[in-house]
Amino acid sequence: MQPRRDTAQPLLDPANRPKGIKALDTIATVDSLWRYPVKSMRGEELSEAFVGFSGVYGDRYFAFKCTTRPRGFPYLTASHQSRLLQFRPRFRDSAKAARPTNLAEAEALAPGLTPVFADAADMIVDVETPTGQILAIDDPALLGMLLLGVPGEAVLS
Repeated sequence: MQPRRDTAQPLLDPANRPKGIKALDTIATVDSLWRYPVKSMRGEELSEAFVGFSGVYGDRYFAFKCTTRPRGFPYLTASHQSRLLQFRPRFRDSAKAARPTNLAEAEALAPGLTPVFADAADMIVDVETPTGQILAIDDPALLGMLLLGVPGEAVLS
């Protein structure tokens, strides 16, 4: 079965627009915008976001891999450890984590060749624990808290 090719056409082309939709009609409204710096931890509400090929900039920038999880999806998630939802990560420098610092350089490259890589120093995350303690994302004490009651070992990825 061949995939339908007309589904990828933009709504600006009247031939591909659903009946009753005009080019400038509002078809959706964004009520809130969220980013999750660490997979399965609490998110942060944003007033604006840079969205690139890989999605919202800084979203799920970090995750923890667990040795007892399946090889195809080795991540420690809230379905495996619900305590993750009690931790609040925040980028240490929210301005640098808002958009790529090399954006102008990346946009100057040929179309399709616009790598946007974050400098690791700009993307450092601190995590507020349920008790209010602030720990760096790579602090062994944080890892110990996350693994309470979870078999196996975990590493930051």
